[in-house]
Amino acid sequence: MKIQGQETTCVEVSTLDKSQLEDFVKSFFVPVPRQAQKDWLSRAISFFDCKKNRALAKAKRLLFQLNLPENQLIRELAGTPILLLLTCLVFEEQDQLPTNRADLYQAGLEILLRHRAKIS
Repeated sequence: MKIQGQETTCVEVSTLDKSQLEDFVKSFFVPVPRQAQKDWLSRAISFFDCKKNRALAKAKRLLFQLNLPENQLIRELAGTPILLLLTCLVFEEQDQLPTNRADLYQAGLEILLRHRAKIS
């Protein structure tokens, strides 16, 4: 394909299957442990296990909500990795899914703008 005389490449992002979607959501919420000093190791492992359990519970809640019939439109969006990331960000903050796509985009954009303001 050529646009204004320049050669371009077209790509298509495949939709995630159910297994890939579940793996993505679980990976998003489960924290990665940081390297701990040896004397703090047992406390760090205990803390990580607690956070991991809460994170897995949150991932399961999101997956459950995505499978509800009233969330079909959101579930269709979540098949694309970048929109699944947006869905995870919104769910992480609100602990529920928006009722429609416009609300998902608005909530996601607000989260991204707040994050940008923090690092600026």
